[in-house]
Parts: sequence; structure tokens; C-alpha cells
Amino acid sequence: QDLLTYYQNHGDFRIPRTYRTDCGHHLGEWVHRQRYLYSTKNPTFMADRAETLDAIGFEWKPRKSDFQSNFKELVEYKQIHGHVNVPWNNSRQNDYRLLGRWAASIRYSRNREEEKARHGKAEEEEKRKYGGHTYEILSAEQIKLLDSIGFDWTLTKKRRPHGL
Repeated sequence: QDLLTYYQNHGDFRIPRTYRTDCGHHLGEWVHRQRYLYSTKNPTFMADRAETLDAIGFEWKPRKSDFQSNFKELVEYKQIHGHVNVPWNNSRQNDYRLLGRWAASIRYSRNREEEKARHGKAEEEEKRKYGGHTYEILSAEQIKLLDSIGFDWTLTKKRRPHGL
């Protein structure tokens, strides 16, 4: 019930791990545990609870759905504007600033990974916070999707996020 209440109030299941309900329930920890059990395909969990959570549209991999929703918005942007070079400045007149910041963050992330590969650095998957977005490692499938719509991977001075 707490999970559904959260969804009704926030419109998603991206519950911070530290989130507690008004009654003091550790909903964020509970959600984290459900995702862990799902990822390990725990037989008891899969038989008892996974189907119930699926039925309400629970997001098992919220980061993946973030990519999918942003990619869909990027495709829509391209249909309207004819390109995918989304402005990312923080001007209130820029209706696409969040999409633009997402595009800048994945552009930076891929370029950063290529730079690490060129220098032979074997680092663990590393994520960095910048401007409310998380830099993440893109899968080959995600890169292929972005390439398919003409995504420009080059960092130009105009598109470079502040501080990089």
C-alpha cells in the first residue's frame, strides 16, 4: 500500500533508498531489496511477489527506463527540429534543457569511456553526478540506437557542460 501511495503522489517508482513513509516504514530500502531479489531471480520472490509488482507497472531497472524515455523524447525532438543537437542551457525559454543536459551527459560519458580505453585504464564502472544527471556507461545497444538517429558524439565548445 505504501508503494502505491508513493506512486500516486510522485508518478513513478524511483524511490530514494533513504525514503521513509510518514509512518516510518523504510520504503526506499524495501524497494531496493525487491529490485535486488528480482535481479538475482530469487525463486521465492519470483513466485510470490514479482508478478504482483509487475501488475502495477513497477520499474525493475529505473535507469534503463530513464534512457528509454529520454531516447523517445529525443526522437520526437528530431521529428520536430530535424536534428538531435538539443540545446542544454538553463534558460527558462529552453523547453528542452533537461533533454539537452541528458544528451550532454551521455555524450560526455561515452567520450570519457573512449578516453579511458585509449589509455588502457581498467577502472570499475564509475558514475559521476553533474547537474542532477548521472554519468553512466552506455550499452552497445543504446549507442546503436543513438547512432541510428544521427546522434552527434563530438563535444563542441557550445555543447560542453560547464566545468568540463
